[in-house]
Amino acid sequence: MNRRDFLKLTKYAISTYFFNLLGCGSISPKIYGGFDEITKGYNFFNKQNPNLRLGVGTYGTFYKTILDYGFSHEGIGYKANKFYACASGKVYSSCSRNLSGGHYTDSGDGAVIMHGLDVYVDYYHMQTGSCTLKPGEFVNRGDFIGKAGAPRKMHLKLVVYRSDPRYLSAVNQGRREDPDNYGHKMGYMQYWDGKESLDLSYEEVTKRSKIQDRLINNFVKMYDGPYADEVHKGIRLTINNRIYKLYSNDMFKFGKFLYEKDPTTFKGNKSEISTLIGDIYENQPVVLTLPFK
Repeated sequence: MNRRDFLKLTKYAISTYFFNLLGCGSISPKIYGGFDEITKGYNFFNKQNPNLRLGVGTYGTFYKTILDYGFSHEGIGYKANKFYACASGKVYSSCSRNLSGGHYTDSGDGAVIMHGLDVYVDYYHMQTGSCTLKPGEFVNRGDFIGKAGAPRKMHLKLVVYRSDPRYLSAVNQGRREDPDNYGHKMGYMQYWDGKESLDLSYEEVTKRSKIQDRLINNFVKMYDGPYADEVHKGIRLTINNRIYKLYSNDMFKFGKFLYEKDPTTFKGNKSEISTLIGDIYENQPVVLTLPFK
C-alpha cells in the first residue's frame, strides 16, 4: 500500500469513527435556550438502524445526523454499492454533481425524488454517469437509482426534507428530517420484500402530509409542563454555532418522549391523547424503505 492510499484509508477510518459517534448520540448538541430539565435522557440523534444487515460484505452506516453541517454531512451515509428508490415518486431533479463546481465538486451524481407536495428524498454521491434519471420521470419503489463511486467519496448519502417546492433552491432545501423516522409507524426504515404495497397516490400523500402536520402541532400544543411556551415554538439545537429546529416527525418523537416521561404534563385525558397519537400514525404520508437490497 502506498502512502497516498494509507492516508486515504486513515482519513476514512477517523471520519467513520467520528460520525458513528454522532449517530449513536455520543456527541450531544447544545440545546438552544437550555431545556436541561425536560430534555434529560432524550437522544436527539437516532441510533444506528437495527434493521441493517451488518458485517463483512454487507451494509453499514458511515455517518448519521439529522443536523445540517453545511453541504456535506446531513442525512445518512451508507456503505453500500447501489441505490434503489426507497419509495415511488416523481423525479424532481437529477444532475452530475461533480460537473457543477462549488460545494458539489467531486460529489458525483445526485437525484431528488418527490413524494407528494412536500416530501423529498435526495440520493447523493453516486458514480458519475450511473444515474440516468430525468426530471419528470416516475420511479417505483425499488427501482435502480445509481451506483456508488463518486470521486473521493466512499459512501452513498440519503437525505429527507420537507418543503413547499416554491421555496426550493440549492441553498434552501427546506426542513431536513431523519430518514429513519419515515419507516413503518414513523420508525426505522426496513428492507422491502417487493410484495407489500406501501405507496399512495400523490393526492393522498399530499392530503396526509397536511393532516399529520396539523395533528402533530395539536399534540405538541397539549404539552403544559416546564418551558411549555418554548416547546410550542419548537425545540432548537445549537451545534457548531448553527441552529437547527425540530419539525414534524422529529418534534413528534420528542413530544412522545415528554408524554411517556410524565403524562401529567399534557392537557387532556389518556384516551384523547392515545387517539390523537393513533391518528398521527394513521396519516403517515410516506413510508420509506432502505435504499438498497
